[in-house]
Amino acid sequence: MSKVRKLLHTRYRVNDLERTVKFYKETLGLIEVRRHKSARGSELAFLKAPESDEVIELCHFPGSGPVQVQPDLTHLAFEVDSLQDFARHLATLGLTYSDGPHFDEQGGGIAFIDAPEGYEVELIQPVTPQQKLVARQFYYQFPGPMLVMGIVNATPDSFSDSGTFMDTSAVVAHALRLVEEGAAILDVGGESTRPGSAPVSQEEELRRVMPVLEQLAGRVRVPISIDTMKPEVARAALAAGASVVNDVAANRNEEAMWRLVAETGAGYVCLHMQGTPQTMQLNPVYRDVVREVTDFFFERLKRLNDCGVRREQVIFDPGIGFGKTLDHNLELLGALPVLAGLGRPLLLGVSRKSFMATLSGAGPAGRLPAGLACATLAVEAGVRIIRVHDVGETVQAVRVAEAILAKKRNA
Repeated sequence: MSKVRKLLHTRYRVNDLERTVKFYKETLGLIEVRRHKSARGSELAFLKAPESDEVIELCHFPGSGPVQVQPDLTHLAFEVDSLQDFARHLATLGLTYSDGPHFDEQGGGIAFIDAPEGYEVELIQPVTPQQKLVARQFYYQFPGPMLVMGIVNATPDSFSDSGTFMDTSAVVAHALRLVEEGAAILDVGGESTRPGSAPVSQEEELRRVMPVLEQLAGRVRVPISIDTMKPEVARAALAAGASVVNDVAANRNEEAMWRLVAETGAGYVCLHMQGTPQTMQLNPVYRDVVREVTDFFFERLKRLNDCGVRREQVIFDPGIGFGKTLDHNLELLGALPVLAGLGRPLLLGVSRKSFMATLSGAGPAGRLPAGLACATLAVEAGVRIIRVHDVGETVQAVRVAEAILAKKRNA
């Protein structure tokens, strides 16, 4: 006896064929393949999703009486790239999810919308697919072990180290020590971006960072990131051997930095900030901070692409502490699984930040426990890169968290 080989299509009886077809075409973007009217008077419509071979058959039998929907029957299930994106599409049609979205720790999600005639449509965001990150000669593929980015300050006014490492030889020695402790990236900066910090000239920033970059470039095998808002500083740093631009001013309108990133193939950290370091904490206001940060990422991704930056070069950073109140920061931390599911590797920078003092009362040097709490939360949420001062301790924490989660998922 031969067995069936494949499912040809799924049939659903409906009372109002035209209304139901219109809903699926306008709301879900399904394609109507064909219509058919049988000799017995039944009307059939065949639809399919753009990337699926399976056909859905909607049928209406005039005179047969109303169709009784089974209360627990899910009508259809569809895969979407992003439930957040789809929510915005629904809003343009005056619709919302009837349930969800709900996300798991791996970046997968599920939501439901009400369809005509009492059915539900199930929308599934699959577990975060593999993400490629290219930063010049460096290549990464996620999911994978979290990358710990070590902070290397060449500034006299950083909020966290008070200029401890301003001497070039001391800065370089500190950076080499971070690599020994497990730093997968070094982030070198010569201009403080703490709230209210005074801007420095291009010449002064170059004077601070270039000797450090030039000495590190030939001595470390990990990528070096330049933390700068100035295109010409970034250009000099990339010429000296840096591979990533960490751009606090990604909210700018000028395109020079983005065209430089496109030209050099550098990795690019797109950080969300409201205002500037001088104004960002004066009165940060959002209607929905998670949605506004998400919208910013997608708008910037398009502008970056328009300037020639490939998607694989881009890293998202929600900018904890950059134009956010304590509540805004906590909302974003609670939404890390959503932000990590937006299609690009997510970087989190919370190390020693002042919002921790509000919660714990600790000074900058005493905020390591709070930072480790955020780091382990970030591992479970799917964050790919964490920017920290205390590299050795953070590496230990995230590796243990990763091992526990791996065992939990395989249980």
